[in-house]
Amino acid sequence: KSQALKTRAWSQVTSVQQTVSLHASIYMRTRKQMIRLEPGQDQLQKYKPLLHEQLKVSSAIGDPNARGQQNESLAWFWSIEVDLGGLNHSWNEECEFQHA
Repeated sequence: KSQALKTRAWSQVTSVQQTVSLHASIYMRTRKQMIRLEPGQDQLQKYKPLLHEQLKVSSAIGDPNARGQQNESLAWFWSIEVDLGGLNHSWNEECEFQHA
């Protein structure tokens, strides 16, 4: 029974790591495209590059009051504020691209 619990736990850890990797990859590709659009300095400060050490899965996220977490600081992206309301929720509108 103990072996089954360990296997299940490692399976969950692997699943979380894969999810983090997927989202990090999407973010990095999206940021790269954003930079091609030459955004303002405020946007570049808000959407910083991801560093490998910031992608470590930590229990501080799930339980910030857990023992030993008081000196643990979370990466910048855990505190970023994103206004999804925007102007008439324009972030959620479809757009069409026409090729010349």
